[in-house]
Amino acid sequence: MTTRAEFGHDTKAAEVAEAFASQIKGRIVAITGVARTGLGGATAVAFAKHDPELLLLISRTQSKLDEVIADIKAVKPNANVKSVLVDLTSQASVRRAAEEINTLAPRLDILINNAGFWVFTRSVSPEGIESQFAGNHIGHFLLTNLLTDRLLAAAKKSTPGATRVINLSSEGHRVSPVRFHDYNLEGKPVPEEESSVFPPLWPDELVKPNADGYAGMVAAKKLWALSEDLVKQAF
Repeated sequence: MTTRAEFGHDTKAAEVAEAFASQIKGRIVAITGVARTGLGGATAVAFAKHDPELLLLISRTQSKLDEVIADIKAVKPNANVKSVLVDLTSQASVRRAAEEINTLAPRLDILINNAGFWVFTRSVSPEGIESQFAGNHIGHFLLTNLLTDRLLAAAKKSTPGATRVINLSSEGHRVSPVRFHDYNLEGKPVPEEESSVFPPLWPDELVKPNADGYAGMVAAKKLWALSEDLVKQAF
């Protein structure tokens, strides 16, 4: 179910971008997980057609970024596009990427946390966090908070609601609970479903810090506190 009756399962990114072209033009947009074969690449190309001020394309693989930049230049030769490398499973890499983005962009109107992955064999990040939890949630949590100043700068100059943080997830979030007693997912061999729960959940605490009556707020507060503990920084 969408808020626009004309949009549905088969709606193309280009159609949505066309409908909201006025909210793309002149905006600075950052997208993680950009690749020609995924949603990130399709979103970037669709946005590029409608004259954003700057597109920041974020991925851990330069060749994938180069492919999408080529696709963008094919439809919009004068598009202002910058690439940023990041490994979202590494907090050090995320901090470097955030510093680069803060240098490139005086503000950030739209942040699309699109990157996500799953693996067959359990592995851990450099910080000892299960890799899917680290990349699908902790990396985006840290990146978003490190970009807060740029998001707030955009919000001060825009109409209410124009500055957005958009978190994508998989359908796996519908079938798995949040297990705070096993946040590192040591008791589950393929934890992608559970890591998919976190992207839709933690923004509740980001945008509703005082909404104690909001359903899910208890879980959101727990997740926020856990995430701050894991990145060793309070936001």
